[in-house]
Amino acid sequence: MRVMPSTIETPPTGVSHPTWQFTLALLRATLRNGKAVALTLGMPLFMLFTIWVPSLAGDAESQELMQMLFPAIILLSVIMPGLTQATRLTRWREQHIFQRLSLTPVPLANLMLGTAFTQIVIGVAQGVLLLLFGVFLVGLPMSWTSVLLVLVAMLLSGAAFIAFGSVIAAVSRRSEVAGYVFFFAIMPLTFLASFPPEMMPDSINVITAVTTRKFR
Repeated sequence: MRVMPSTIETPPTGVSHPTWQFTLALLRATLRNGKAVALTLGMPLFMLFTIWVPSLAGDAESQELMQMLFPAIILLSVIMPGLTQATRLTRWREQHIFQRLSLTPVPLANLMLGTAFTQIVIGVAQGVLLLLFGVFLVGLPMSWTSVLLVLVAMLLSGAAFIAFGSVIAAVSRRSEVAGYVFFFAIMPLTFLASFPPEMMPDSINVITAVTTRKFR
């Protein structure tokens, strides 16, 4: 009796889920553009550097400004990938890329999750670079517990604003409009969360009384 060979295929090793495969593909495509990577990762560091240098003189006002704006710069670096998400999805719709992706065997929702995960990784990488800058160069005192909490906050903030960027892309017809809407939506939120009450008018402090800044 002849034994037929088994037709059961061994599952491939490594990353096999379509969402992760698409995420890795987007990350590789991003890393191939060296200028874009340098600009994306270097811009927040440059902003922080321009604020850090004046504080080296020992001026109390400059050091206070540094401590106040450091969390705001980290926040911007984490949530700005949401801007990329909004403009990318809108541009894909303009260029009919969604129609091409819908022809693949992978559900479109999995591909959208892949784009979101890609931007989360980029945003957290920016935040980690700034955090290392603040700990080792600026000398900000942080315990391991604080570092872990900051990483969790960066993940949650990045996911929230990337979802916000996806919502903007869903209702925007042009990528330029999506970028403007996202930018002008997050800037007031950044100011409300970063600046102390004495620097804000009373009308704004009425709003910030119910925000998370009240509990800092």
